[in-house]
Amino acid sequence: MSFFQEKSMLMKRSLLTLGLGLSVAVWGQTSIKFEDTDFQTILAKAKKDKKLIFLDAFAAWCGPCKMMEKNVFTDAKVADYYNNNFINARFDMEKGEGRTLAQTYFVRSYPTFLFINGDGEVVGQELGYIPSDEFLKIAEKYNKPGNAQGSLQERFDKGERNPEFLISFFKSAVKINPLKAKQAAEAYFKAKTSQDFTNDEINMLFGSIQSNQDFNYQYIVNHKDVLTKYIGNDNYSQFLFRVNIGKIIQDASNVEKGSFDDQLFLRETSKYISAEEAQKALNVIKLNFFQTTQNWTSYETTALDVFKTGDGFSAEDLVTVCNFFNQHVSNKTSLQQAAMWAEKALMIEDSFRTNATVAQLYNKLGKKVEAKSFAESAVLHAKGQNVDLTEVNKIINQK
Repeated sequence: MSFFQEKSMLMKRSLLTLGLGLSVAVWGQTSIKFEDTDFQTILAKAKKDKKLIFLDAFAAWCGPCKMMEKNVFTDAKVADYYNNNFINARFDMEKGEGRTLAQTYFVRSYPTFLFINGDGEVVGQELGYIPSDEFLKIAEKYNKPGNAQGSLQERFDKGERNPEFLISFFKSAVKINPLKAKQAAEAYFKAKTSQDFTNDEINMLFGSIQSNQDFNYQYIVNHKDVLTKYIGNDNYSQFLFRVNIGKIIQDASNVEKGSFDDQLFLRETSKYISAEEAQKALNVIKLNFFQTTQNWTSYETTALDVFKTGDGFSAEDLVTVCNFFNQHVSNKTSLQQAAMWAEKALMIEDSFRTNATVAQLYNKLGKKVEAKSFAESAVLHAKGQNVDLTEVNKIINQK
């Protein structure tokens, strides 16, 4: 997805004075006209009129959203084109129906601009502040007769394989029907002969792969020299690692015995990432594996080796491992080490959870006075929060 950073011309607002000095902005014909109704009605209108919906997905606090509204939506050429060719809609993604739309269309940043057909399928998406000239070009790019007429999936199922159509269909299906999106992407790259790649092609190629058995995975392997010019060697290697990591973990895991083959994991992952990165990945995966298999002896040993002094870890990471030690570890030396981690978490974040964690570990170590003090501090931090005070109250009330 491309982000544009060009400057745009500012359009002056006309003001109409009403009554005793009261004035309002007059948008008239110099602004995009947005429908003032619910989204289902907008969909029905788009389907009837055989037009695309232009959806401005914004948030009230978003600065670039306000700049689009002020500078771009009021551009005469932009307004004229959008008003004549689209059904225009805008929703605050953090209020009312906008929340549902944000979930439906996976809106994660603002502003997001969606071009949607009458069947609710996304045929185009753009992000961020876009200057007027570029915003007009985007509209022309998506305003193709085929985009507004008929379901994209129906057209794909009937055999339409035009390259531009496949890109549009992939964008509409990738989040709601990954299998269809994968099929569209594979059809596209089976037919591609050029060694040049657009941003849309890069996104479609890498966004369509679900396993190392896919056609497009082999395509990526076969076109490494070309693709690394676009995304760099590190990103290329990291991608291959993410695709293959599941199979590597499966091969290294022995669930029945609750054991993990470190050497196999490191050998295979070193094909894609550095030895240092492979070791970090191994540490995280082993902790998760021993937790899942409830092999707490191995979890304890691994955690002690990974966390050591506790330096360099977040409060959340430290609290998580400390809670598992509190529940499943009995070795005093190990518990003392966990208490040190909990204290460091408290230094990073003075909160209910960090105080409660220190209290529980001190209590398990027999330091009743210190445990009670931190438990009382945890209760103070809990005021106004919906948290379970059962365990800290037990520590406070014990004799």
